[in-house]
Formats: sequence, structure tokens, C-alpha cells
Amino acid sequence: MKSTYIKAIEAQKLLGVSNTTFYKLIEQNILPSIRTGDKLRVNRADVEALNRTGWVWNANSQAD
Repeated sequence: MKSTYIKAIEAQKLLGVSNTTFYKLIEQNILPSIRTGDKLRVNRADVEALNRTGWVWNANSQAD
């Protein structure tokens, strides 16, 4: 099965998070990403898996 990588804006909509929160997910390795040139992409399956967990962003429990 081939992986489908999606744009940041599409992942943000699927997760229901802001641009800032999306990039915090990337920085904290909660959501894996790849760069192709200057474009950031995430695997749709990873986004859907994060949604299935019932994950909710909690700014107070950020990893340092």
C-alpha cells in the first residue's frame, strides 16, 4: 500500500488545529513529517491514527 502524503493545511483541517498547534505537533515528534524541498508533508495515515486515539492538544503537558 502506497503512503499518501498531504499538505500541512489539509492535515490541520483534519485535526481541527491551528497552524501554530500543527507545527508544535511536528516539533514535539507527536506527528511525523517529511520535507520535500521547501514543502512540509505528513502521512494521511498518521493524521488519521492521531485522530483515532482521541488525542486532544493540552498546552500544559508539552514536552520540553
